[in-house]
Amino acid sequence: MNCQEKTKEELLKTLRITLAEALECNRRDAMIQAGRRIIYDRTDRCMKLRKFLCYLISQECELLGEGGRHSWWISPALNKRSAVLRHTEIGNNPAVKICKDPGIPKVK
Repeated sequence: MNCQEKTKEELLKTLRITLAEALECNRRDAMIQAGRRIIYDRTDRCMKLRKFLCYLISQECELLGEGGRHSWWISPALNKRSAVLRHTEIGNNPAVKICKDPGIPKVK
């Protein structure tokens, strides 16, 4: 192997850095090809799914059923429903839309 490093430790350090950079580039390419945004600095606020579901229950919503990727919640007072994604965190924009569908006040 042809390398510029003089010791084995320097070589291993350089290889680790190079491998980390290659993995990061590969991850970015995969995310772009999958059509997902890469979010490095989140400016929108997120809340945990459990806290959001507690909010829905406090607004007298009930779990209607489970779909393939969503949980369906209904507001019995207005007979309107909304789908909630099963992620660990819910962003601000999806939370507003989920609250808007069954006609409950948005989360603060």
